[in-house]
Amino acid sequence: NVRKFLEWIGEQNEEHIVSILEKVELHEELSIPIRPDPLPKDQKAIQIMTAHKSKGLEFEVVFVPGLEDKKWGNPRSFGGIPLPQLNVQDFDPNDEERRLFFVALTRAKSKIFLSYSESDFSGRAQSPSQFLHEISAELVEVSDEIQEDIYSLLPTFYTKNEAQFSLEEKSILEPKVHNFTWSASALQTYLDCPRKFLFQYLYRFPRKPLPQLSLGVALHEALEKFFKQGGFEKLVLLSEFERALRGQNLDSRAFADFVEHGREILDQYYDQKLVHFETEHPFGFELETHLGKHSPEIEGIKIKGTLDKVVFLDAEKKNVKIVDYKSGKPRSIKPGENYWRQLVFYDLLVRQSKGLNWEVESCGIEFLTPDPSGKIGQRDLVVSAEDRGKLIQELKQAQQSIERLEFPVIPNPDGDPEIDYWQHLGRSGEA
Repeated sequence: NVRKFLEWIGEQNEEHIVSILEKVELHEELSIPIRPDPLPKDQKAIQIMTAHKSKGLEFEVVFVPGLEDKKWGNPRSFGGIPLPQLNVQDFDPNDEERRLFFVALTRAKSKIFLSYSESDFSGRAQSPSQFLHEISAELVEVSDEIQEDIYSLLPTFYTKNEAQFSLEEKSILEPKVHNFTWSASALQTYLDCPRKFLFQYLYRFPRKPLPQLSLGVALHEALEKFFKQGGFEKLVLLSEFERALRGQNLDSRAFADFVEHGREILDQYYDQKLVHFETEHPFGFELETHLGKHSPEIEGIKIKGTLDKVVFLDAEKKNVKIVDYKSGKPRSIKPGENYWRQLVFYDLLVRQSKGLNWEVESCGIEFLTPDPSGKIGQRDLVVSAEDRGKLIQELKQAQQSIERLEFPVIPNPDGDPEIDYWQHLGRSGEA
């Protein structure tokens, strides 16, 4: 749809955007859509739609995948209070979905293929929908032949704990892992969820940004623009934040909530951290320092990163403090956790970057959201040789693992929705 709309704009031969907008308004006023061109039949294209969307349509062949219990029939209960029924004996909670399943069945003119998986992506057993057993046996032909084809087409997805790849997949992945350049976030992602690393950093699967991340992105961008403009006026900081937040593709309600919350955060942050910034840091600072331009290496492993702020501690600009922003409330930096890992990674970046003559005295995190007492928190870490050694070992093990194409499914006892999403390829834990 977007591509067709852009093509339509190019076809208008108008020099001024005003003329094009007038035509857009005319289309809207007359309810004339700009539809994409239909796919040619010789491309063997298929139509993918919901069962609801298929009502009134017919096709020679129809496929209904995922015919599992709780997806089709027997919906999960979330502990709500059921409404009373006038006639309990006649009530069947599956009636509505059964009618929808009948709609799906009757869309096919010649054949319909029904399929289900005996286990989900984490290996848990699944049962077929009861609707499958309600179809007369003489109308159903059972076939297991499709299973072999599925394994050859999607070997990565049809394993319980470890990904297995076809020759074609290996030819794509092997050059990527041998030449991979690690960032702090990439390393943390692999340690947290190898499957998420596989899909995000190697396959580059996109995912719509989570709304709760929009606030942090806008706060970072506002602080960057604030420092670059100079002057250190609070009004500049607040206006830059609102401008940055408008670029986060939020709905009007979420935008209003984040604007109010973000302005409150920055108002307190300015009063506590920025109003006397110039006098407290007489030797200056650098912003958005990119240390991956020349691909620093640690024992042959490429690394990269961007520092939010580097504060100079002496007139020669040799001794520095690395500062990173976090939008949340203050919390401690514990060895082995993600904040510790990020700061140690930044320390190594500076040490391994050619051309820099900086000595890192400490690394710190400034938490933009105040604690319950209203105080802006800051946590510092003086990185030791032991810290660097531990992180280098983690980095080497991660590099060796991805070179062996090891991306296992890991336990998720706390039900982390982000881990669940990537380990089930965007499907829910029951799918």
